[in-house]
Amino acid sequence: MATALLDGDPQRLGPYRLAGRLGAGGQGVVYEACTEDARRVAIKVLHSDQAAQLGRGRQSRSG
Repeated sequence: MATALLDGDPQRLGPYRLAGRLGAGGQGVVYEACTEDARRVAIKVLHSDQAAQLGRGRQSRSG
C-alpha cells in the first residue's frame, strides 16, 4: 500500500501521475503511478549518486 507523497516529491514523471510512495531505500524511491488510461505502475527513481554510478558503468562498457 502506498503512502502519501512527501513535500518535494514530484507530482508527475513524464506521462505518469504519481499517486504515492511504495518504498524508499539506499538506491532511491519507488513510486506508485497511474498512466493516462488508469493502469497502475511502479516507477523507481534512483538517487543522483546511484544514477551517476550506473552511467559510469555504461560508459566504460561501451568504450
